[in-house]
Amino acid sequence: MPGPLTIGQVSLRSYSPNIRVPLMWTQDDHNKTKTEQHLYYVFCLLKLDGQVLDTALVETDESETDISFDNIIVFDNVSHDFRLDIEIYYTVSSDSAANRFTGAMRPLRRTAAGPETPKFILAGHTQLTVDHLNDSVKSHDLKTGLYGASPLATTSESSNMPQLALWGQICCRLAARPACVEEPQMNGFLEIQMRTGSQFSWCRLWCVLKHATIKCWKSKDDSNNKEPVELIEIKPNMEIADTISPTFQQRHILILTSQVPEKEPVLASNSDEEYAKWRDALYQAIRDVTAWKDSCRQEMNIVYPKPKRLPSVETKTLYDSIEVTLSCTTDYVKNDAKRRPLGELKSLPAESPSVECTYDIWQRRVPENRSFRKAKRQAGDENRVVNYETTI
Repeated sequence: MPGPLTIGQVSLRSYSPNIRVPLMWTQDDHNKTKTEQHLYYVFCLLKLDGQVLDTALVETDESETDISFDNIIVFDNVSHDFRLDIEIYYTVSSDSAANRFTGAMRPLRRTAAGPETPKFILAGHTQLTVDHLNDSVKSHDLKTGLYGASPLATTSESSNMPQLALWGQICCRLAARPACVEEPQMNGFLEIQMRTGSQFSWCRLWCVLKHATIKCWKSKDDSNNKEPVELIEIKPNMEIADTISPTFQQRHILILTSQVPEKEPVLASNSDEEYAKWRDALYQAIRDVTAWKDSCRQEMNIVYPKPKRLPSVETKTLYDSIEVTLSCTTDYVKNDAKRRPLGELKSLPAESPSVECTYDIWQRRVPENRSFRKAKRQAGDENRVVNYETTI
């Protein structure tokens, strides 16, 4: 028997810009900007099956024609009967023309309890379902008022805040990727009843059930590089009638019936095991295409937001960035011009550029008072001095 309905992923976005809300300002709104400009801070709240996500806060004013949210919203483990609620909230900050031209910032209002907390009110909302799924950008109607919105939301009618002039539409791409489109649901050889003229004949073909379609080839190898010779589309609310061929008792026949007046596809398998597998796979495909509709027929691209990376902090000190190369030479006076005293090196800051200097390390020198063992060495070794020069 077929399994439960598949779950999938739902993505809300579009291309250039991602989620767009057109605005419609009146002439009075533009005239008011000469004395006082209203700055609107807007964001979207998205709710689906207990998951709540929001977009970034976007600033706009009367000079803008639309609001663009550069966000990619992805919901996982979504059922076919999902209801995506989109609510648009905003708050307003007024700025005088004098401050706007001089660049002065509007002072933050303070109350007895501290800084004033901005109050966001509801501008519009809509609800999207599986019927709105599409691989391209579509516009959807926005509703105003509290009916159908969150019970805690407030509107501009119950406050003294200026109204955000919405056009009444929201433009976005609502895509879904059910689990049934990831892998083929069934494949194998079937006998397909094909019509040539007025005659019907059986043809053994390699069949693959995927994307709510049975694609048929003459051989399994042809499925890799050739177009299918037959396509059988699985339609919503199809029914399966099974019977046994009166001519071949071992052949099990599956007839796909629908309300569309066209030839009914007739399939046949030669074994009980293959018959049971294909029957269950066809039942599952019919249920999936009835629930997810056109999203079962194509692989809609689901783009995930890029993870935010914190900027790397340079913790390398001047000591760590110095490369030390030791070299043994007797001509240790040739780089005197590049040498720096130790006190000068200590006073350099850690972020200063690379410093090049030389200093001498002499490890073997004849002391004035030699020990008893060193006295036994040859006289030629007593005056020999090895100089080591290191370059930083």
